[in-house]
Amino acid sequence: MTEKQKEQNSNTTLYANFDDYKDQFDYLAFKHPFAHTFLFVLLNNMDSNNIFKLQEKELIDEFNIPKQAIHKSLNILEELGFIEKIKNDNPNIYHINENLFKKVKGPTK
Repeated sequence: MTEKQKEQNSNTTLYANFDDYKDQFDYLAFKHPFAHTFLFVLLNNMDSNNIFKLQEKELIDEFNIPKQAIHKSLNILEELGFIEKIKNDNPNIYHINENLFKKVKGPTK
């Protein structure tokens, strides 16, 4: 993550809609704990448009996450509707479901 990205992230707040999606969160946490943890890696690194650009090598190196675990987690999160793969030339771009999570700029009270 660049210094500019870190600065932008420090000026944002992540909102999660746990109330309406409690069953999905519980299922993910209990049945797929690694995918649940990986979801928060994605959330912490998504931009203000809920886009996450997967840098597989960085994830493997920084978090010591096996490649197979990354792919399995992405498939589980996509199947459960937490993320959506964006269809374009780059196969590693994902959109985080805005009904579940949203980054908002500026301070909150």
